[in-house]
Amino acid sequence: MMDKILSYCRSQGIGAVARLGVPDLLAERPRTAAELAGATGASEEYLQRMMRALTVEGVFDLDDSGEFRLNALSEGLTTDHPRSVRWLAAAM
Repeated sequence: MMDKILSYCRSQGIGAVARLGVPDLLAERPRTAAELAGATGASEEYLQRMMRALTVEGVFDLDDSGEFRLNALSEGLTTDHPRSVRWLAAAM
């Protein structure tokens, strides 16, 4: 049951970062939560928490320097990906 409940939280988190344009920013280069917050106008604290949670779920990667990166899964959240699902994620 917990997985069912938490899946809603995951989809909401993916939708939030898609609406903020985080995947497109990461397609340019890896960035820290502070850089992402500055570029999107989001709260650094909350964006950091969301990005770490999505990293645990395998949506993004986090390197040792604290920079978030796209991976094969999150590449599909960019607007220019040939099979982009950003539109669907943003609708969540």
